[in-house]
Amino acid sequence: MKKFSMRLIFFAASMMSLSLSEVSAQALPTQSSMLSSALGQGITRNLISRGFAANDPRILTTIRAISAEVIPLAAGAGAGGTWLGAMAALAPYTLAAVAIGAGLYWYFDKDGNVYSAPPGSSVSSITSPGVQLGATLWLAPGYSVYFGTPQEALGYFFAQTISSSPNATFSTPSFKQVSASQYTATYTFTIPGSGISNVSATKSIYGYAQASVNKGGVTCPSGSGFSSSSGACVAVNFAGTPFAPVQVTGTSLPTAYGNLSAAVQSAPLSPELAAELANRLWKNASAQPNYPGLPIASSVPVSPDNFSDYQSSNPNLWPTTSSLSSSVPTSVDTAITLPSSSSNQNSSNPAAGNPQINLGADPGNPPPTLESAPTRVFEPIQKLLSGWTAWTVPSHSGVCPTWSISPAIAGHVFNIELKEQCVFAEQWRSSIAAVAMVAWLVVAAMIVLSA
Repeated sequence: MKKFSMRLIFFAASMMSLSLSEVSAQALPTQSSMLSSALGQGITRNLISRGFAANDPRILTTIRAISAEVIPLAAGAGAGGTWLGAMAALAPYTLAAVAIGAGLYWYFDKDGNVYSAPPGSSVSSITSPGVQLGATLWLAPGYSVYFGTPQEALGYFFAQTISSSPNATFSTPSFKQVSASQYTATYTFTIPGSGISNVSATKSIYGYAQASVNKGGVTCPSGSGFSSSSGACVAVNFAGTPFAPVQVTGTSLPTAYGNLSAAVQSAPLSPELAAELANRLWKNASAQPNYPGLPIASSVPVSPDNFSDYQSSNPNLWPTTSSLSSSVPTSVDTAITLPSSSSNQNSSNPAAGNPQINLGADPGNPPPTLESAPTRVFEPIQKLLSGWTAWTVPSHSGVCPTWSISPAIAGHVFNIELKEQCVFAEQWRSSIAAVAMVAWLVVAAMIVLSA
């Protein structure tokens, strides 16, 4: 009996653990579904900001149309049908800087290549955070200037040498870490005209805790150092040194993503990058034949602000940068998710989601009876005007006037008749009528035009 009880307890504990695991799994959506929801929120907020109601069925139609296009797009890009592949298959929406996080930016050219700085510009060959608070500061050999990296500290020494000897050249130094606060750098240098040619040298670069350097809270950007003598930042021209700036080169989007550090990939996705992805997908869907959704507005595209409310109110549901490498859901309903406030909208009945008001039980009152509409309302007026309304134009029978006379002169009677005008008028009746009609039309036109 005791063994049976123990087994029963063990079985119950196992089932409880399994249930908790299932609940936990359901409570934590995947990164791909988080990105799907974020994109739906951004597109919806953009349309609302453009004047569309939150329950407008056209929002649902638009998101479903974009969702339907991203599925084959991701599948055609290969590599697991990821969001990153779908994004790389489309032309950039913006060529401006897109923030990635941790002070990093992506710049796109028209072909979709990614740069760490504007295409065509030069960047430092040294990756440095600059002089920051709480960080180790590296002292340039022979100078009281501190830098964020040993390479910058040695580069400052090289730059100062070149400023006094412009023809001096240095080989690329080989760094060796001696301790947490010391590096050694071995290199060769030549100064033409001085007898110094291909001479090997080794310099030690020492690091100091920020607390031991009186910086007064001053921080300096990458490529600059802090001068303890002036208490200010000093910009360095690394031209001519092994650390001279190099022209930035572009890489593919998947390569640029792969070059991100694990910390950046696990950090929250930047709203700028989410907006770029949303605009690319929306623009692609809008260009398809028979696209049923609302068009993207070039003057008001999806912006980082369209994601701000959702990100701030749902920090646990906001995706990380690594969500870009996740597979796009293969269902139209889940590839891009409609916000919950609009997901239950009925496209055939926009008011289907409105709350219903309970008016109580039907009191059973019969419908009201209405009197018949009045008739013969104008009969008194018609009787009053009957004398006028009954008048008709009398019929007339016209006769052509004639004239006759029979005078007697000297006993002779003369019969004189004037009736030839009637013969003439009757003979030319149609012609005279046409001429008269033209004459009256001319008179009428003159009266109208002179008004």
